[in-house]
Amino acid sequence: MVARARAALLAAIVATAALLCVFASAKEPRVYDYADVLDSEEEEKLEEYLAKLSEETGYDFVFLADTELPYIEDYDAAERAAIAHADDFYDYGGFGDPAKDYSGMIFYLDMSNRIPVITTTGKLIDIITDARLAELFDIVYTYLHKEDFYGAAANMFAQAKKFVDAGMPRGQYRYDAGPGGVDVRIERGLILPAYMRDIKAIDVILAVGVGLAAALGYYGTVKSRYSLKGSTYRYELLANTEVEITESQDIFLRESVTRTPRNPPPSHHSGGGGSIRSSGTHIGSSGRVHGGGGGGRRF
Repeated sequence: MVARARAALLAAIVATAALLCVFASAKEPRVYDYADVLDSEEEEKLEEYLAKLSEETGYDFVFLADTELPYIEDYDAAERAAIAHADDFYDYGGFGDPAKDYSGMIFYLDMSNRIPVITTTGKLIDIITDARLAELFDIVYTYLHKEDFYGAAANMFAQAKKFVDAGMPRGQYRYDAGPGGVDVRIERGLILPAYMRDIKAIDVILAVGVGLAAALGYYGTVKSRYSLKGSTYRYELLANTEVEITESQDIFLRESVTRTPRNPPPSHHSGGGGSIRSSGTHIGSSGRVHGGGGGGRRF
């Protein structure tokens, strides 16, 4: 009887501990509105929705809004700071399951600089490609311009869930987007890595000028040598050369056909260098790899 009582007590303790763990996990906050952009009802609804998404997908979804960063006039510098802040909040906040490569995403509103940021981790890097990221920012800006912060977050996360359900695009690949992450500012149909958006027209002109000058200099040197400038000697090429063909024979070696598939016409959103399957990555201060980046403009 004593042994049975002890066993029953132990089973009850284990069951209670398991329930407490489940309850604690379900109640773990995912909405951090330090800038008071949501009212209490919106915050509660978004909290419940993100908890549901995390339960259904196994990935973490986090919302953060604050005024931690100072205002920075230079947009690119401000965006890089916002991306780093979002990465750190996710990495050091204990989000993501280590067994699942900390997979998840964070939607951050830098209210000091009015810059939206979406960064991804783990498997979400491969699912949220650059082109899909641009679609998410399209949704975000639609609502942010109306100061509807709840609508921006709820609808963006809903679309992200659809991408998760659709899975990783076939042929998806990653590329290094530099420390500034991906910039979804559209340039002639392309989504540019952050390091490419800093290239100005003067940089291109200087690069072409230097290359052209070097080529002309090399051409002039070679031509001068072969024309024997500075010498009185002149070789009579036509008078001193003769070509006589003694035998002619055609030999068929092989035939090869190369087929190159035609690329489909680019859509409005084509990721990282023109491919809708690419995901630009950057590394946070924790050493963890992230995808995503900034929206490319203030709201």
